[in-house]
Amino acid sequence: MNIILASEAKGNIRNEMSVIFVDGFYQWLNYFSKDKAKLYRTFAHMFNTEVFYTAADDNHIAAIAACTNNTPAVRLKYSEFRKHLGLIMGSIAYIVLKKEFEKNQYPFQISENMGAIEFVATAVNYRGQGVAAELLKSIIDSNPFGVCSRGSRYQYKCHQAL
Repeated sequence: MNIILASEAKGNIRNEMSVIFVDGFYQWLNYFSKDKAKLYRTFAHMFNTEVFYTAADDNHIAAIAACTNNTPAVRLKYSEFRKHLGLIMGSIAYIVLKKEFEKNQYPFQISENMGAIEFVATAVNYRGQGVAAELLKSIIDSNPFGVCSRGSRYQYKCHQAL
């Protein structure tokens, strides 16, 4: 498994990252559209490749995860939501997800020596093979700050980098 920052990948990998993201979080995203292809297009723009890591095998991305210390992992564009989901649903999705993804995500301040792991997802055909665990271990081992991983919206689990 080759683990790198998404910004170091060859070519545009946002579409492949979007497929993994939508498939991984579809149970929450399907409110905005049942059409996965439409959701793939909607979310392809948002990834900050400077903080997203990818685990790749055989030229396909197997898993994604972001690790950040106050740099936004995603940047939503209103125009992309309206373009792919329409005026009403695009506006609703943008407002709801902007608040959830970009505004004050944690009930505590993330200091300089902390990092947050977010948006962990594994491609469907790689699930159950330990790919995400390998990706997370690599992120934790390679970052100089303690890492605080976001479990659910209300449950946080903190780790100290070794």
